[in-house]
Amino acid sequence: MVKILVVTGSSGGHIYPALAFLDSLPAGDTESILVLPKKSIRISRDKYSYKIKYLSIVPIKNITALFKFVISSFESLGILLSFKPEVVVSFGSLSGVAMIIFARMLRIKTLLQEQNVIPGRANRFLAKFADKICVGFRESAVYFKGYPKKLVFTGNPIRNELKILDKIQALEHFGFHEGRVTILVVGGSQGSRRINSEFIRVASLASWKGRVQVIHISGQSDFGSVSDKYSVLEISNRVFAFLNDMQYAYSAADLVICRAGAITIAELMHFKIPALIIPYPFAYQHQKANASILERNNCVLVIDDKDLDKENILEKALADLLNSGDNLIRMRSGYNNFVIPDSNALLKQAALN
Repeated sequence: MVKILVVTGSSGGHIYPALAFLDSLPAGDTESILVLPKKSIRISRDKYSYKIKYLSIVPIKNITALFKFVISSFESLGILLSFKPEVVVSFGSLSGVAMIIFARMLRIKTLLQEQNVIPGRANRFLAKFADKICVGFRESAVYFKGYPKKLVFTGNPIRNELKILDKIQALEHFGFHEGRVTILVVGGSQGSRRINSEFIRVASLASWKGRVQVIHISGQSDFGSVSDKYSVLEISNRVFAFLNDMQYAYSAADLVICRAGAITIAELMHFKIPALIIPYPFAYQHQKANASILERNNCVLVIDDKDLDKENILEKALADLLNSGDNLIRMRSGYNNFVIPDSNALLKQAALN
């Protein structure tokens, strides 16, 4: 029985690949624990067989946060000493810093998993302490050039439930039918007010609105306002605050409008869906680099968030994509340039071997 401790950050971009990895582990041969910041997206304890522990850590912005980092460091040590793992896997963020350093001091095998093309500061710092550095993109190697023997290309793990479904079955799940272009609008695990408002503004005026059907995942805070706006639009739609069954949305979609988080990119690659990507401006460098992997293979169009204020840029981009079915077909074919790895299997192999 191999005991594995997984530590990760507070956002969906960190948590979902960690959950995918944990779900891939052989239940009879491993015992696992997941360690999260207290202020993270909530996950149901009932759904998972492994234990979940929480750290007091928050981003270091003031003396109080620094004090919580010290407390969380002792919490990390306490979890390590009580659980006694043989392997510690960090999926990035400040949460993993003390855990990896203490694990190294205790001679426990350590792995980093970096989701983005451009690594986060925590993983760059921890590279010297890790036994292996598992990257989601080959292009990340340049940022870890001092540790070539530690690097393992695994790709980014995605949830096991994200199966590619029959398109008609997926459309029927939403009460949709063939014959219209299905657009999926999603701003990440918390939604995006910017994407929500701009897409609805453009759609309300567009000549193509009668030819599309929209699955719109708004985030909890915008759900009411987005639902109200759709109620007066002549667009077939389904609006969700959050959608657990994303395999239906991806399998139904002909086009996705989204940010460029690393896991979103991995999911687009898995389902081979054309996308119009608007990188998150406060993680612009990271998300732009992620999107560029698909952009240079003509799978996606990229619009900078700041350019959404320019006259009709989103409307023109959507009109160009929707007025010729060949455009979406060509974009989908661009995914044929990729060899998609079995990320869960490769990461599991790196951890257990």
